[in-house]
Amino acid sequence: MPSKRVILAGLGHFFKSDPTPGSAFGTDFKVTQLQMLEDDMEKARAFGYDTSALDLDPDDIEGSMKRLQAELKRQKCDVLLIGFGLRGNKDFTELFERAVNAGFEADPTIKFGFTRSPDDVLNTARRVLEV
Repeated sequence: MPSKRVILAGLGHFFKSDPTPGSAFGTDFKVTQLQMLEDDMEKARAFGYDTSALDLDPDDIEGSMKRLQAELKRQKCDVLLIGFGLRGNKDFTELFERAVNAGFEADPTIKFGFTRSPDDVLNTARRVLEV
């Protein structure tokens, strides 16, 4: 059986755009959260998921949507995960909504998952895909 394709759409390297980053992860949160994300994506790959991340830029919504749409067309996606940094900030609501709609427009049968933290990729993928 082929592995399940998982795309995480989140702030990633555009985390600087978030004026209210969480402090629970330490003083250098951007570096910490990126490392946590990469470590958990590697765990998801080891578990058998075909995972990739796409960084969405709140300062360039149109460009972000073009990149997301292209990635969703490139290969069937079983689940589109949306990171908490994107969905948990009211200033990014438009980008969040457009990311969800892009997933649905690419494939009406796509599943969605919403991570709770940078190290929640594997848990969220399992929660959504193993129902």
